[in-house]
Amino acid sequence: MRKLFFALPALLLLASCGGSSTESTKTSSEQTAAAQKGETLTLDTIGTSVDWKATHKGGLAPRWGKITVSSGSISVDKDSLTGG
Repeated sequence: MRKLFFALPALLLLASCGGSSTESTKTSSEQTAAAQKGETLTLDTIGTSVDWKATHKGGLAPRWGKITVSSGSISVDKDSLTGG
């Protein structure tokens, strides 16, 4: 009985760690971006960065970082960001 108690979980663990699947999915149509509306502005790559902060629900273990922008543009229509 004791051998079965240890062998059964080990067998289940080995069975669940099967080999990797070789299936892959491919999209049949090419995706296109939405049309940009309004004025298109080029980003200043030297002075532009994104500072971010993330926390869990309870506020524990906060994470933060900075992402520098290497290239890009944004579209602004009136006071709204419409693309980028």
